[in-house]
Amino acid sequence: MPKRVWRLSKAFFRVEDLPLDVLARQAVGDDPQLVDAGIGVLEILHRHGRAEAGVFLVGLLACSGDDWKRRERVVRALRGFAHPGLVQFLCDELRRVKGSNKTRRYLNAILEVLQSMPAELVRDALRELAEDRSLSRRMRQKAEQAFWAVVVRSED
Repeated sequence: MPKRVWRLSKAFFRVEDLPLDVLARQAVGDDPQLVDAGIGVLEILHRHGRAEAGVFLVGLLACSGDDWKRRERVVRALRGFAHPGLVQFLCDELRRVKGSNKTRRYLNAILEVLQSMPAELVRDALRELAEDRSLSRRMRQKAEQAFWAVVVRSED
């Protein structure tokens, strides 16, 4: 079966008409360029109101194994997907994944996405992370910085 890559032409299209199933298959493939393109289009769909694209991205994150670059890309694509279940999932990821040179960018991306979410959704979770002794001292410091950034942003 030939690979189908959705390329957007100069023609007008409606976001709600783009087929999610083809893009989803592209995002779980083995070709890094197609995967990145698929994740990018899913991100665009999600930001334009297709909630199911965000749900698929969360599932893609959950089954990405130890592909840290893919995981980082998916987490960054989830910016703006403000849901309590995602907050819990990302906090669990910070507790589960041990910091190393390979995972540093992924873990930082998680904190950036959490920090970008609405304060009422993440404030308590970030405070808990900042006090969680199972995390490294450095990760607790980063969580505390994110917590205070959220608090300051919410007071403006």
